Amino acid sequence: HTYSPGGLDGANFVAKSGLPDVKKSFCVLGIESSCDDTGAAIMRSDGTILGESLASQDAIHEQWGGVVPGLAKTAHEENIDRVVQSALSNANMKIEDVDAIGVTVGPGLEICLRVGCNKGRELAMEHKKPFVGVHHLEAHILMARIPSDKYSKDNNS
Repeated sequence: HTYSPGGLDGANFVAKSGLPDVKKSFCVLGIESSCDDTGAAIMRSDGTILGESLASQDAIHEQWGGVVPGLAKTAHEENIDRVVQSALSNANMKIEDVDAIGVTVGPGLEICLRVGCNKGRELAMEHKKPFVGVHHLEAHILMARIPSDKYSKDNNS
């Protein structure tokens, strides 16, 4: 027996993990805390970014000439709730409107990744949403597939 999660034709994938049906439109809250910036975005399955928020740590690390992991972790802890709420607000959504939570799980600074993973896990469990671990570099690569018009907040498609 051959394992074929997408069915014999590769197009009939059914997630057994509780993930949204890929044939229907869905929204994911993405959380990023792999290094020195805390980020969150709400993305629709067609690639449209509905809302986003970022807390930069440039001013914190500038005097050291590079990222100080302990300072980065503390800044993530101080900013993550506000950043997630701001992304939801910018998308005119509540956490209940999101279909899944995606969180960077690596590569990155472990103590920083832990902040985002803990927040994502907390939200997923509290609101009964699927939790999806996202590889940081794969996410960067996949962003290249999103048409540039999907970056516009004014795009109502």
